[in-house]
Amino acid sequence: MPGLGELLLARAEQPGILKGILMFGCMGLGASVMYVLDPRLGRRRRALVCDKAKAYWRRTGKFLSQTARDARQRTYSLIAETQTHVKGADVPEDTVLVARVWAQIGHAVSQVGTVNVTAHQGRVMLSGSIAAHEVEKLLSAVATVAGVTTVVNRLEITHATASTTGGRHNNATHAGDS
Repeated sequence: MPGLGELLLARAEQPGILKGILMFGCMGLGASVMYVLDPRLGRRRRALVCDKAKAYWRRTGKFLSQTARDARQRTYSLIAETQTHVKGADVPEDTVLVARVWAQIGHAVSQVGTVNVTAHQGRVMLSGSIAAHEVEKLLSAVATVAGVTTVVNRLEITHATASTTGGRHNNATHAGDS
């Protein structure tokens, strides 16, 4: 049994079909030429086609420019990362490192005030008390901070929840506390 392609080819080879396709193609081409070369509206139509072509090339140029800029920036970023890994990252000052760690801790722990942070040449020491369910999140968050080489865990793990500690999120003194 012949396939679909063979059936279509056999059908198209019939004398009337090829002539009909050719006739419709020529009619379409003639209508397009008349449409564009019309003495009354042809100038406007040609200008419209020209404007659309210019806009297309302008958009294409802008897209290519943005793509090239993106590729260039990604390449520069990759080069900078590679250089940092090859040279070894500089360890920031201890105060800068502590500030970076505090910023990261704020996103990881609900009771920030119960954790103490010290740093010395990239080595970060965490002390204080923390809820058991937050320890892993805290340690992984601190380890991702730029400049941290080692995390020393001296945390006291408590099994209390926020409701049993009065719902406080820091060590701030409230009015009426003594």
